[in-house]
Amino acid sequence: MTEVVVYTQPNCQPCKATLRRFNTAGIEVKEVAADDYRPLLKAMGHMTAPVVMTGEKHWSGYRPDLIDETINTRRNSNG
Repeated sequence: MTEVVVYTQPNCQPCKATLRRFNTAGIEVKEVAADDYRPLLKAMGHMTAPVVMTGEKHWSGYRPDLIDETINTRRNSNG
């Protein structure tokens, strides 16, 4: 299964909430500093943190609906 990568900024509450939601569900994520990838993220149309990438799907901002969709997809594919 494709790794979940979350690009974060320091002191970003939406970033913390995103990470917490994945962690609470037991989904392992790779946290990466968004500043190190700013040109790539901008080229993909993302202007706010966090940026979540789950393979071909990606989004920015705190999106509980998409986080839950990712969690459910992973649980269903593992069970």
